[in-house]
Amino acid sequence: MPPSEENPSPPEPTPSIPIHLQTPFLYQNRHTGQPSSAPLTIRQLCRILCPPSAAASTAATNSHGAANAAITPQTLLLGFDPATNQYDPAGWKMAVSIPILREACGMLWFYEDRNYGSADNNEGNNNDVTKGPVTARNLAELMAGGNCS
Repeated sequence: MPPSEENPSPPEPTPSIPIHLQTPFLYQNRHTGQPSSAPLTIRQLCRILCPPSAAASTAATNSHGAANAAITPQTLLLGFDPATNQYDPAGWKMAVSIPILREACGMLWFYEDRNYGSADNNEGNNNDVTKGPVTARNLAELMAGGNCS
């Protein structure tokens, strides 16, 4: 039944454990169905899920790349809170349902190139150009270099 005023869509679940870059997660092996023997942190999962380039992202979406990937956006993850020694009571979730990982998986990022068309990069000029799309990893590298906003 579609959402309506009488039947609103359920709100997006909020994480029941604190999520930060060092939060550990177990993942379900896609081939065996078994949980991983060692957890991965959100930082590690972001690196795995964020393609290094648009070409790598395209390759990962074809039937051969996706079949060989150990962790995909649809991989089930189980959070663990080391402070309380408890697993996330919300249970297993797809990687894309965790907000920071959903952003890492995103492909369509655009940015303003502040260095375009101006040798002295005056703030008052209108020479900034929107560029993209780029991967989240490429965007992070551009932002670290100070070339975009």
